[in-house]
Amino acid sequence: MMDFDFAILGSGFASSLCAAILAKNGRSVVMIERGKHPRFSIGESTTPAADFLLHHLAVKYGLSELIPLTRYGSWTNQYPDIRCGCKRGFSYVWHGDGSQYVATADHKNELMVTANASQEVADTQWYRPDVDSFFLQVAKSYGVNVIEEAVVEGIDTNEHGHHRIAYSFQGYRQSICSPFVIDGSGPNSLLMQKYGGDDLTDQLLTNTSAIYGHFVGGQVTENWLKKRNAAICDFPYPFDQAAVHHLFHDGWLWQIGFDGGLTSLGFVTKTTSQREDHKAADSSRFFETNSPEFAFKEWESRLNSYPVLRSMYGDCLCTNFPGRLFQVSRIQRLREKAAGENWASLSFTVGFIDPLHSTGIAHTLSTVERICDVVLSPDIENLKTDLQAYSSQVVCEFLHIDKIIATCYECLHDFDLFSAATMIYFAAAIALERHRGLNMETGFLLARDERFCRIVDQVNRKAKTLTEGNSSIEEHKTGTLIAEIQSCLQPYNDVGLFSPAIRNMILHTTAAK
Repeated sequence: MMDFDFAILGSGFASSLCAAILAKNGRSVVMIERGKHPRFSIGESTTPAADFLLHHLAVKYGLSELIPLTRYGSWTNQYPDIRCGCKRGFSYVWHGDGSQYVATADHKNELMVTANASQEVADTQWYRPDVDSFFLQVAKSYGVNVIEEAVVEGIDTNEHGHHRIAYSFQGYRQSICSPFVIDGSGPNSLLMQKYGGDDLTDQLLTNTSAIYGHFVGGQVTENWLKKRNAAICDFPYPFDQAAVHHLFHDGWLWQIGFDGGLTSLGFVTKTTSQREDHKAADSSRFFETNSPEFAFKEWESRLNSYPVLRSMYGDCLCTNFPGRLFQVSRIQRLREKAAGENWASLSFTVGFIDPLHSTGIAHTLSTVERICDVVLSPDIENLKTDLQAYSSQVVCEFLHIDKIIATCYECLHDFDLFSAATMIYFAAAIALERHRGLNMETGFLLARDERFCRIVDQVNRKAKTLTEGNSSIEEHKTGTLIAEIQSCLQPYNDVGLFSPAIRNMILHTTAAK
């Protein structure tokens, strides 16, 4: 049995980043990975906050090779073989029942929120097979031991209180020992099933399913808009250089473009059904995927339900890698604990809410920083207290994100109201970005700002009341709620989110990189 200072489960970008930081600081580290790189993964769209956090971590821990990844221009110049895409902002098109898009001079059915000033300093779309492989190579370059295609079969503690991890590798059962485990293995984590406490998924307000994959072909959204006489001359950036959202009453389709003609597409559907067979100890069931054949049929069904999607994406072909589509019956999941005695989990292992606002990468990077700060602190007497604080913070942040996103879904019946609700997220994101990373006083996306949290609670409650039991919603009530959102956010909105020079065309909102 080999001993290491740290054992890390999983080898996504965040696990590898943790490993590199710890190894750079003189710790012995082993990573145990069930699969093998390159591998398919989503969680592809960054934000300015993600870039600031990655840059901060790279400078703080002397990982200069990661700094070019924080801007599209430097990334493509420095690492042209690592695929990415240019992200200038968030783009939205309102389709309503599927046929309600009409181009107007005042952009009534479009919304664009600019995230950066130019393509050179733009955020990026991460092609995860390449990006995760790169982070893994960085970790290896600092001496991290990596065991791929190894299945963790058991975790317990020895007489010294150290974690003993048993795994199978190449047909043999082996084990390693470590005083501290960092879990980045995702939703099927054996450690979380043992130590993560209760499953809090049923407490989450957001309830959506998804079907997704990588494609080639299809129509560029801006060209589709141009054919319908949209005033594209007003667009603050190329419409498709963004996380593109095609919005419908019952959900939305994401479009994320990578260089070289590859596109990530996924349809997210609202649902109110709860699984009757749900068991509190098994949150992984919410991340099960159906057979590729079933997922393909469901994708075709979606395209047939919305002819507008068929016209845009009906000619798309699934890429050879991974060569299939994926379907998730419910995206949301959350565990009660994010850390415990001599272990801590990265955010994606603890839970997930929804891709609507692209919060995943930034939140994950914030947990990388906090875990590394705790375990590298010379003040080991406070380790238990610091891990408890980290755990409660992360779970609280997930509940906060959930409420922000659930509010937007409650407002999806009306594009003006939905647009106003999204400004709750953008106001919080701007605050996060201006700190160029995580401000522990206000938390991730202002999760610890009491006044902001009251605003989120208030708007969520009123949005829910507006839609509950109403087959038709009175226009004046919608207008009243929009005005209330605008008023409540005023202390957090000094960039004109509600008053752009051109309606729904919101210019650069974040701090300069």
